[in-house]
Amino acid sequence: MKLRLIALSSADHPPLASGLQAQQSGRCRFTVRCAALLVLLGLKMSLAVAQSAAQPPPLSVSTTPSVSDPISYVDRLLDNGQFSEMAADDEQNTINVNGLPRSIRIELQRSRTLSNGSATSSGTGLAIRAALDTPNFGSLTLDTQLGANQRVSSTDNASIRPTTLTLQQIGLPLGAGWFANNVLGILGPTQVGLARQQLRFSIPSRTIEGISTELMSPDGMAITATLGELGQLEGFPISGFRRAGGQFAQAGGQWRSSLAGNGGTLTSAVTTAIARNAPNDLGIGLRVDNKLGVYTQPPSKANFDSVLMAQRYERDGLAVQANVIRSSSTANGITQAGNGWWIDAAQEIGRTRHSFGIFSLGTGLNWGGLAVNSDVEGGYYRFSYQSLRWSADTAIEALRSVSGNASPGQFINSNLRYQWSRDVSFGGGAAIRSYNGTGSQIFAYVQSQNGFGTGRAQMDLSNATTGERTQAITLDQSWNEITPLTLSTSLSYAHQQGIAQKRESASLSLNGGVEPFNNFSLNANIQSRYTLSGPVDNALYATVGLTWRFNRQWSFSGNATVGSGRYDSGVISLDPLASPLSTITRPNQRTYLLILRYEDRAGTVITPIGGRAGGGGGAVAGYVYFDANANSLRDANEAGVPSVAVILDGRFSTRTDALGRFEFPFVGSGDHVISVVSDNLPLPWNLINEGTTRITVSPRATLQINIPAVRTP
Repeated sequence: MKLRLIALSSADHPPLASGLQAQQSGRCRFTVRCAALLVLLGLKMSLAVAQSAAQPPPLSVSTTPSVSDPISYVDRLLDNGQFSEMAADDEQNTINVNGLPRSIRIELQRSRTLSNGSATSSGTGLAIRAALDTPNFGSLTLDTQLGANQRVSSTDNASIRPTTLTLQQIGLPLGAGWFANNVLGILGPTQVGLARQQLRFSIPSRTIEGISTELMSPDGMAITATLGELGQLEGFPISGFRRAGGQFAQAGGQWRSSLAGNGGTLTSAVTTAIARNAPNDLGIGLRVDNKLGVYTQPPSKANFDSVLMAQRYERDGLAVQANVIRSSSTANGITQAGNGWWIDAAQEIGRTRHSFGIFSLGTGLNWGGLAVNSDVEGGYYRFSYQSLRWSADTAIEALRSVSGNASPGQFINSNLRYQWSRDVSFGGGAAIRSYNGTGSQIFAYVQSQNGFGTGRAQMDLSNATTGERTQAITLDQSWNEITPLTLSTSLSYAHQQGIAQKRESASLSLNGGVEPFNNFSLNANIQSRYTLSGPVDNALYATVGLTWRFNRQWSFSGNATVGSGRYDSGVISLDPLASPLSTITRPNQRTYLLILRYEDRAGTVITPIGGRAGGGGGAVAGYVYFDANANSLRDANEAGVPSVAVILDGRFSTRTDALGRFEFPFVGSGDHVISVVSDNLPLPWNLINEGTTRITVSPRATLQINIPAVRTP
């Protein structure tokens, strides 16, 4: 019997963030620099281990496998009812199977952006991502970006040369079942589990340059710590980090205990965030001049302190969680403090799920300098039902202002869906709000499998809290795949009636791809809006890209993007506790990007990621996207969710890019679990099944999956 070895690469785990630094500091960051050197030395030592001392033992092949010996995987071909071994692929023959699994990707990038006919930014960048999977040091990922001749539009018209580094380590074994996850460089602070496990409220996350660690035990205990400097991501294609000034620290702990004689579990957590000399985005320290009767300008910097305590009880499908938050902010000699609490509960009974809670959030609450829900109290109840034909959910909420600045009100949301037949379903819903403004939304749709694919027709009627009324009809179609073409389209007509004007417009969205030749692909995404009558409000956003892989390791890709006009960042929501959705206005802008990429992988292990000894492997790729119409299909006008963590089997992680895409390039064949961490999802968006998707990977195949985020009722 001939055993075919297939090289295993650790999953490509891009770090949480990385980028160029748009304002060069005159002094070195001593702490981060020294830590980076130490980590690089550790990576170098691990690479040496991978090449020599840590060689995995050879696979033993036996024609009569025993119970204790794993069955070796062999590619076989069914020919005239008989199995025969398949010829080895040339690609697999060229892979070096010696040492631990490792991969590298190097990209030479060149970009140029034109706004209103003039170049506003350009630059050349070198991006390097390297991954190494070790048995003793966890999974290591290095991400560094180097920029040359980088030019951006700014007040000082400065040229900058960004150099950044991010190193991620996942699954470092510490003994006694403990393990650690560490990140150095540009990152988002790691939060304890109970702070993420919220039904109605969320804790915002900052972007910093620093270091973060997470220690976890098998019995549910966790310790997290983050330290660094505040900033924000900017730049393209070398997306990077602009320092905003100010220091940020966050620490937390979580532990779990079983209740004797009760059968339930009790989980407790506490976490705190501290920001010093941070940007004063909340306007703290505003003073009134009593003589002139005018307001003075608040200072640009402030100090912020926040602490959250949570306790969760679980037993037989019942979960109850109590949360207490306290925060304070100080600037210009003025201190503003806030207190709040909320209790959530959920109970699953058969096909129904009941959720309810009460909350009271005082004024002036923040988390590390970022605003959270404040000046509101009330209660809510949610009901959901799921069967083979019916699905329904309803939410009822009563609210009032703690300070009395708003009149008491209500928010009601309900949705219903019925599967008429195997190919046809109907549905609709409504939302009514009468708190801090009144508004309503009503929609109805029919979805069917037809001869061309899957189609959906939907009608929307809405009355925004600003008084604007909209009627819209949308036709979505996911066309049957005709090799080598994939295509989905969305066409809509909208009539808007404002206070003093009205407008009619038509929108067309298209998303598709084609592979006319081997190793050559062409993709396009177009979103456009054209004004039929009334004040002109046209918009266009189109991206066209091509990729040519001229051998196993080298590829070339080019992208062109054209954008202009005003875009809504998402579906308008009446939820009074949701973060407001901003409107993005793009100038008349064109961007060109060229990428020359080299990538390779090597090494093998006894057991692939989640697979069995000697097993084959495939790839996993997909999107996390905003499923605006909740049809579990990624329509052409539905945007991806950027910068959320996607985790394979609880260990190997990556992050979605700006379009919501993610990829694990080599995964062992068999069953796996994909989970998405929803830290960066704005309310009222949430993930189905708590962001968990079960998949099965086949040898030499790429599994494409789409993970929807839906609006919580």
